[in-house]
Amino acid sequence: MATYDFFVEKEGKCYVVEATCWPNYYEGNRRTLTQAVINDEVKKEESRSLKKFCDKDFLNKYRFRVSRKDVKPSGKILMWWEVNEKELDRIKDEYGFEEVLSIKGALSDLIGDEKCLKIVEERHKWTEDLFNLLTGSMES
Repeated sequence: MATYDFFVEKEGKCYVVEATCWPNYYEGNRRTLTQAVINDEVKKEESRSLKKFCDKDFLNKYRFRVSRKDVKPSGKILMWWEVNEKELDRIKDEYGFEEVLSIKGALSDLIGDEKCLKIVEERHKWTEDLFNLLTGSMES
């Protein structure tokens, strides 16, 4: 079994997705995906999961299960904070990605969306309530 973050279905096809959060590591030095960054990351011992995912034969080497059913994905998608568009095609080709998505770009697309704003405000309140409870400053 391989580990992955989640599956998405699009137009009747299933894709396995690896979502990274490099802004949290190395003081943000890895937040933009470039050929050099991904090449460096797959060499690191602590990046075993990413290394497996980047293997061009990843989809054939492992079994995937969704809701206790075996699934044969049509491709793999990498999510990264930001992507260097000039190097994107080369990265996709080298590692066999169907798509590489920018989390920053997706969030930018949602700015001003009323439905999204309502969800964010709701989650913000829940987070505030949680931290107030944890710090003992929750009002009754």
